Amino acid sequence: MTKVRMESNSILASPDLRQLKLSGAFIILSLILFLLTTSLGLLAIAHYSSHFTVMQQWGLEFRILRPLHTFCAITFIFTGGLAVVFSFLFSVLKRQRVDEKLKISILNRCWVQLVLWISAGILTGFCLSQGNFTGREYIAFTPEVSFLILAGWLLYAYSFLQIMGFRIKKQPVFVWMWFTGLFLFVFTFAEAHLYLLDYFFNRPIRDIAIQWKSYGALIGSMNLVVYGSLIYISGKISNDSSYAHSKLAFSLFFLGTLNSFTNFAHHTYHLPQSNLVQSISFVVSMLEIIILLKVLLDLLAIPGLMKHSKKHQVTTLLLCSVTFWTFLQLILSLLISIPPLNALIHGTFVILAHSMGTMIGIDTLAILAGISYLSSKHINSEASKITLVSIWLLNLGLLVLWVTFLWQGITSSYDLFTQGMLPSSLNYKPATFIWASLGGLLFFTGSIGITLPWLVQWLKKMVHTNPDNPQGQCI
Repeated sequence: MTKVRMESNSILASPDLRQLKLSGAFIILSLILFLLTTSLGLLAIAHYSSHFTVMQQWGLEFRILRPLHTFCAITFIFTGGLAVVFSFLFSVLKRQRVDEKLKISILNRCWVQLVLWISAGILTGFCLSQGNFTGREYIAFTPEVSFLILAGWLLYAYSFLQIMGFRIKKQPVFVWMWFTGLFLFVFTFAEAHLYLLDYFFNRPIRDIAIQWKSYGALIGSMNLVVYGSLIYISGKISNDSSYAHSKLAFSLFFLGTLNSFTNFAHHTYHLPQSNLVQSISFVVSMLEIIILLKVLLDLLAIPGLMKHSKKHQVTTLLLCSVTFWTFLQLILSLLISIPPLNALIHGTFVILAHSMGTMIGIDTLAILAGISYLSSKHINSEASKITLVSIWLLNLGLLVLWVTFLWQGITSSYDLFTQGMLPSSLNYKPATFIWASLGGLLFFTGSIGITLPWLVQWLKKMVHTNPDNPQGQCI
């Protein structure tokens, strides 16, 4: 009996099994955050109706729901993206045949990172529920939470560099994306906290400019994780990694990274800033037409891709959905980058449609595609009819929301132009609320149908992982 117990403990300590459990933990956390994001978003929609005043009595105020919703959404994308990154890093570790103690050391560091981020999430929820927040767009949490997030990211950066090093010259483009994101996040996250210094906080114009400049690049660091994961997963399911090494991929990577440093000006056109800054931002934004043409070609290739992808049906459908939404969002992004149009629609629901379409249509669906690939590989999840229908429901719900908010924003802009009426939630039309509620319910139903089966299967995998074959369970 003692011998069996000792053998079991030895197997449970194996790096291969611990790698699987770590990836599973990141995926489970990501899926939970996704469900929280959709739930909070649905509750936020209800705030635009006078029929849900009971929410105020329960303490579910919009000023609390919105930052919680944003925090959960961004954290969901980062944690889901890092699950894919760790999948790649663990495969590199396995090929390198490094010392087992080093593997365990890296894994322990990753677990500490996860604990730090979970602690940050719990502390954020508590602080926001008590009305203790900074009022900032993406960093509404207190500086104590920021410290936990940054500490966790630095641990991740150390693990990444310990495995990959700085010699990335011949690496595929997704490694360059993840490598760049390491430093971009640290720099912009620190820059976003300059408001803590009186020199910036007491100068509102400077504060707003720096705030949005840092946010644009901060979201850019997130996009590098997402797009890198997209290219990595696409190469895996097609068994073709040529695009990841192509000149086109590296050119688009450079253009996208450059845009992360300049797109903040779209939010600060109204500030008395340099015309040169606005001109650079406009020109770089217009260069996204190149990306639009590439996405259009990918869009035309979707029928053939769906026809020849029976093995990874769910992942392929999600990737095709990302392509569709990227096409729509690039068109909208190019339009709102034009200063005269920006002056009319900024502050309306058009911007909400743009941010929601990007965060959900591109980032969320891309992360779900990554989780789908890992799930098909390690928990043998099959392309059930419920999952496929749920993906269509999710896309349909998002499309209804996107069109609804676009229409509401355009009508508000028209009222501003013709009658001088400022955009406000007070003129949120009843029909708009009905359509937004319908879209939200469709999206919520689809998200439940997609994530719950994965969540249950991954939880079972974490508890009942077969210790007799740890090598077969390696990421």
